[in-house]
Amino acid sequence: MSVDLWRTTPYAHLLHHVVGGLPEQPFTPVSQGPTAVSRPGVLAPPVTVWETDEAYIATLLAPGLNEQTIKVVFHADTLLIEGDRTVTIPDGARAVWQEFGSIMIRRSVRLGTAIDPSRVAAQYQDGLLTVTLAKSEQARPRQIPVQGSARPAAAG
Repeated sequence: MSVDLWRTTPYAHLLHHVVGGLPEQPFTPVSQGPTAVSRPGVLAPPVTVWETDEAYIATLLAPGLNEQTIKVVFHADTLLIEGDRTVTIPDGARAVWQEFGSIMIRRSVRLGTAIDPSRVAAQYQDGLLTVTLAKSEQARPRQIPVQGSARPAAAG
């Protein structure tokens, strides 16, 4: 029995410039990425972080994670996310084509802004982990009122 796999990405060459190779490799092994860890079997999934006046919202691409293994920790100014994706091999089966397997994910993001730790929330849905980190009162932008100086009344 032979297995052929055809993968077509007709616009990959265009998207590569925009998203840095994401279409070809949605997960980058941590040992090859900027947050390198010398542990085989650990991946650093892609993350996007948005900022509002009140909070940061971080969304991590993490399909197939076991929700019970997801660990979200915020310490000092760094968000740390860990989790496991477990793939069970059917009894008596052998792989004839394998592109993924069980893996641990680990990703950290340093925000550099004071966060209110009592107002951090995480939600996992449809393969996306979204973490909302409310900024502390001191870190939120404030409008400073400008007061004018009193001018002497014009003589007339």
